[in-house]
Amino acid sequence: MYIGNILLLVMSLPMVGLFVRILRVRPAILAPVTALITLLGAYTVANRVFDVFLVIIFGVIGYLMKKFGFEPGPLVLAFVLGTMIESSGRQSLLIFGGDPAGFLTRPISGTILALVLVAALVPIVQAVLARRRRPAPAPDGRDAQLHDHR
Repeated sequence: MYIGNILLLVMSLPMVGLFVRILRVRPAILAPVTALITLLGAYTVANRVFDVFLVIIFGVIGYLMKKFGFEPGPLVLAFVLGTMIESSGRQSLLIFGGDPAGFLTRPISGTILALVLVAALVPIVQAVLARRRRPAPAPDGRDAQLHDHR
């Protein structure tokens, strides 16, 4: 790992100027080239056209997510880390003899579980609090602010 990082440093330092020039290329030119390289890379992994279609489908899903205001980064992270978390969870359950309460009795796993619960519950609590702060609509169906300005 150390040797690889040193070689990467030695090879990338002289290329910094080239990388800066690549960033100056217009996105209208750079995006299709990047898409082509991605599709070519997906095909060369297993030489299957199905992989190319899969990349296209997930690209469209990512585009739609961005268009509708969702960040696709967490989804990609879930795909990458999901299998690792699943296999580690299975191993842990085997160690605990199938008892999920073992996750709560260990300090590290209990802390991680608590952090996951907090991360899942905070947005829900914020949404509920934001909904309570909104003014109630006027009885005649008009917005309360419009009713006050008359």
